[in-house]
Parts: sequence; structure tokens; C-alpha cells
Amino acid sequence: MSTAHTIRNIGILAHVDAGKTTLTEHMLYLSGSTRAAGSVDKGTSLSDVLDVEKKRGISVRSAALSFSWRDAQINLIDTPGHVDFSAEVERALRVLDGVVLVLSAVEGIQAQTEPIWRALEAMEIPTLIFINKVDRMGANSAAVIAALRSEFSTDILPVAAVQNEGDNGAVLVDGWADPDLAFVERIAEVDDALLEAYLEGRTPSQEALRVALAGATRRRALFPVLLGSAKNALGTDRLLDAIVDYLPPAGRDRKGSESAVVFRIDHDEKVGRIAGVRVFRGCLKPRDSVWNATAEREEKITQVKRSLLNKLEDAPRIEAGDIGFLC
Repeated sequence: MSTAHTIRNIGILAHVDAGKTTLTEHMLYLSGSTRAAGSVDKGTSLSDVLDVEKKRGISVRSAALSFSWRDAQINLIDTPGHVDFSAEVERALRVLDGVVLVLSAVEGIQAQTEPIWRALEAMEIPTLIFINKVDRMGANSAAVIAALRSEFSTDILPVAAVQNEGDNGAVLVDGWADPDLAFVERIAEVDDALLEAYLEGRTPSQEALRVALAGATRRRALFPVLLGSAKNALGTDRLLDAIVDYLPPAGRDRKGSESAVVFRIDHDEKVGRIAGVRVFRGCLKPRDSVWNATAEREEKITQVKRSLLNKLEDAPRIEAGDIGFLC
């Protein structure tokens, strides 16, 4: 089991049809968790398990999936993008340490994008931005970035570029390969030590810039923007690296009394009610008694489970910083 400092509890948020479920499927595939990426159109995506989700090709419930990338355990919550299911998104936000906000390079900022951004702003959740569908006709990532800066924040910072945009031959250009002066200066501006060195004429190393960007992202001083095409897994590996490098690890407090937040409730024919929870303090185990503050009663945990793709497996405990399920 991963320790809390190697866990990233993240959400994938977007306006409907921006491609977040497809992005999730390719993350699972690249991580080695699946043999092939599921398809929303074919109803084979692992995060869409309800019949209505498979038939309509949209997410209705938040799906919690766990997988590994590099040395980190990523607990990923794929949230609904349709405005009718905003309550699902709001519940998920309470248990997240960071978010990937997905936009289409063609449609850009859409109706549901703004309330999502305002919610992230209000809850001060560190955010990466992924501009998807750069290979679609009409894609214009530069215009989307300009709109983000104009409508949301001047602290939007692209860390990649794209060539042959709007074509199947679209190719990503790593912004770290040959960072320009504006890129270096923008990161230096939000890190006092780096800025001092820069003003003294010392060129910051790439490692120093990455560390500064990570700190700035976690403080919401900067919002890194990555590009790609989820359906072709273009840029997905770079996004996974950015999640590990820039979004904050889970908080950890094993010593205090148990504290957890429920973000979803399901019902199973065999085990009955199943609560998806994020543990903030302490450790939850089978046969533990816990206080349900909402219902104002004590309840007993009979089983503890972890999410493995679209199945739940028995687990001995859920520790502070982790996400799991209680029966």
C-alpha cells in the first residue's frame, strides 16, 4: 500500500464531450492497468458502468479509479460533465488535492467550464489544464489559452506547444526542451529565491524551474497548460508526469482521531450500502465503529475495499490520505 506522500487524489473535470472519460481510459492503458483503452462510443469505458452511461455516452456518476504512474499511486475521480449532474462534481471536489481541467481545442471555454473554474477557485484546489483534441479540424489552442487568460487568470502558463494543429499529424513540442525568456521569467516571478538568482544574472537550471513550478502550481500561483489528443494518447504521458510532478501529494495525519468525508453512496445486492470515502485523519479498518456526523449516529464498518479498475477488492485498511470504500 502506498504511503500518503506518494498518493495523488485528483479529479478530471470538464464540460460534457470535452473528452475527459477518453483521457481517463488512456491514462489507465498507459499505466499498464488495462490491455486496451475503453471507448465511450462503444460503451466499453471502465469509468462508465451504469446502463444509461453506456447508452448515452456520458458520465452520470463520479467514478473512482486507482492506478500507478512512476512512484505514485493516483486515485482518480472522473466526474460528470453535464450540468444536470453538478451535485456529483461538488461532492467529489471535497476529497480532491488537485484537478485536471479538460477543454477542447475546438470549442474552448464552454458553459460548464466557468462554474467549474469558479468552484476550484473558491475551494483553492491546485489545477492543471489539458487542452484536448488538438488534432481535430478547427483546433486553435492559442485562442483557447488567450481566452483562459482573459476570462479566468493571467497566471495561465503553457508548458507545451503543438505543430500541425488541426490535423491527424499534430505533433507536440515540449516547452522544457528550449524554454524561452518569457517562460523562465514567468516562473521566476513566483519564486523569491529563483527571482533573486535570475536578477543577479544566474540562469536557473531546468530542475530549479521545475521545482519552482511545482510549488507555484500547488499554491495556485500558476496554472500549467498541457496539450494533446486523448483518443490518440497524444500528450497523455506528459499529463501523467505533470500530475505526479506538480499536483500536491495527499495530506497525512495518522495520529489523530478518525476523520473521513463521503463523496458517493452506492448500493450492492450482496453487501448493501457502499460509501466511497477520503480519509483525512487516522485509519479505518473492518469492525471499527465510526461516528456518522450527518446522521448523528454511530456505525460499524464491516468491510473495507479498494477500487481496482471497475471492481472493488477487499483491503485490510484505508489510511490517512487515501481513498477507498466502506461497507
